[in-house]
Amino acid sequence: MKNLGIYFVAWALLSAGSASADRLVTGTLWADAPVYFACNLTNVGEKTRSVRTQVINGLTGEVLVVDEVELAPRRTLDTTIPGLEGGGPLYCDFDFKGKKKHFRGVAKLWAGPGVANSSDLTAIPAQ
Repeated sequence: MKNLGIYFVAWALLSAGSASADRLVTGTLWADAPVYFACNLTNVGEKTRSVRTQVINGLTGEVLVVDEVELAPRRTLDTTIPGLEGGGPLYCDFDFKGKKKHFRGVAKLWAGPGVANSSDLTAIPAQ
């Protein structure tokens, strides 16, 4: 019984220092220039958390952009790229320290910077 107590204390100490990581992924959107593609990840939790957003080519699997930041509560990481010449499927991969319930992720197409009254053309949530 004494050994069981030692193992439990060791397990508790090891697991207390490590935050679990989780992820959300969107479906693909066909991004054709001059339309822009964006991955938005919002921290809806109460703590600042480490996050990573990747924009990935759905045909080749190539990672086109990586953003890594410490994301404060109620803030959004916006990772935007121009659509592909000739078009192609893109998707977002969000990795973070914490639980899914602390984040909302979305992939979207929009007209881009400098366009008056630019709003999302389409958006799909991450799961």
